Amino acid sequence: MGQRLNVEIISRGRTIANVYMHWSAYTSSSLDITKDFITVFSDIKSEDLENLSEIYRRIKIAALGSSVTLDEVNRLKDTHPEITAMDKIDRNDGLISFTEKGIEYTRNWEEGRVSIDIENKTVDFRVYYDDTDEDDEYTVKKFKTAPTIESKLFSVNPISYCDFCEEYNKIGKMIDDAIYKIIVDGRKILFIE
Repeated sequence: MGQRLNVEIISRGRTIANVYMHWSAYTSSSLDITKDFITVFSDIKSEDLENLSEIYRRIKIAALGSSVTLDEVNRLKDTHPEITAMDKIDRNDGLISFTEKGIEYTRNWEEGRVSIDIENKTVDFRVYYDDTDEDDEYTVKKFKTAPTIESKLFSVNPISYCDFCEEYNKIGKMIDDAIYKIIVDGRKILFIE
């Protein structure tokens, strides 16, 4: 079973789309995917915040090869006939959902989630394990050598696009240096790698 990621696009306080990607809910790959989505959505105009055609166009750029499923196309055919499925639909490339039913369906599979609020330009990154409540001997030993760092990425609140970009570089370097366990504000964070 692969690590399964959902990237949720939020506007005006609700999820308006998501992209399910198989084999993508590793901390490092999710950082890269999130950066791609931020880049593509950073200049969206306020009049396009709920324009599904524009959201779809941008998702297709950020998640190259992603597609809407045939079930989702059928649910949208009366309101958005311009949204079509590709000939080859592959969950590894991304499955796009716009309807509540489609979004809930892929949420059932997820092991990690990134929520991107395109109106407020914030990111809520949830692609890691939080072992804070584990006090057993194994967990204590596992985190004994973990560095304690300051990080906004693992806070309980969404962070700005700008803060995400700073964290992207810092956490990405740690992963490159094979540091997969950290302590942030007393919380034991384990990267998924």
